[in-house]
Amino acid sequence: MKLLNNKYKNFFFEYSSYWDTYIRKDVQLKKSFMNLNYIHYYNEIPYTRWPFFLAISLFTTVFYLLLSLKRFDWTLQLGVIGLGLVAYYTFMWFNDMFIESSIFGKYNRKIRACLVYGFVLFILSECALFSGFFWTYFDRFFHPSIYTGNNALPYGIQPIYKSTTSFIATLLLMSSGVIFNYSAYLLRTGVWNIPSLYIGIGILFGFSFLYIQYTEYNNILTFNITESVYGSIFYFLTGFHGLHVVVGLIFLSVTFLILESRSYYTRERHFSLSLAIFYWHFVDLIWIFLYFSVYVWNLSNSYYYLWDVQF
Repeated sequence: MKLLNNKYKNFFFEYSSYWDTYIRKDVQLKKSFMNLNYIHYYNEIPYTRWPFFLAISLFTTVFYLLLSLKRFDWTLQLGVIGLGLVAYYTFMWFNDMFIESSIFGKYNRKIRACLVYGFVLFILSECALFSGFFWTYFDRFFHPSIYTGNNALPYGIQPIYKSTTSFIATLLLMSSGVIFNYSAYLLRTGVWNIPSLYIGIGILFGFSFLYIQYTEYNNILTFNITESVYGSIFYFLTGFHGLHVVVGLIFLSVTFLILESRSYYTRERHFSLSLAIFYWHFVDLIWIFLYFSVYVWNLSNSYYYLWDVQF
């Protein structure tokens, strides 16, 4: 492991002026004979360039995708390019963090705590995003229009409770969260073979959830996103949740590959795996609330609606 780190250090010293600048700044000491303080560059924002580029690419993506809804020329293509830049800058940012932590060993307890606080703020921003969608849904649910028969489920829309695939998808998603937790527990006890196997099974459950949602969109649902407010918010909620499932699967797949290499994770230091599992639990909790409010609650609502029609 030490030889591997030295190999990568020599590579970055020789071929990357970017990392050379980082390290030169990192090892400077204050010129005081009484107090030789270590200067840590993590507290200096100008040395972190990727968040700025990521913010610009995110703004570009959202801006052009919104213009594409009005069918402006080339806006959809520009939005896709912006989305590709988001993926590229995210990869470069995470790659730098991986190098800083695994190769140079610069992440102390204080830095890891700052990363946790930043990740918690990111989760709170995601909660605010879904809160807006759920607000729209419940506003329509509790104040139905006369044009929908004073019912939250409009005429002509098939009740969702007739399909049991969503319940199976929920079981798969919840089971994957339990499996990920158990794999992290085994890793902390020093077991190396079984955690990677369990993480692989949990990732398989996640992909199965996405496949069930895909088949539900194509074969089960009889309404589309443009038919009503209910259809629009239903696809927005389930679609954005599916996008977060994809992000979580990418996150967990990367940690699975790192765990399989057995080069960087230890019993005490597996920070990225813990964050990936934490993000996956956020996805689980969002789906539980979504499932009971959109699927199960509409079960009773649809029964009342059918009872009124028959009698």
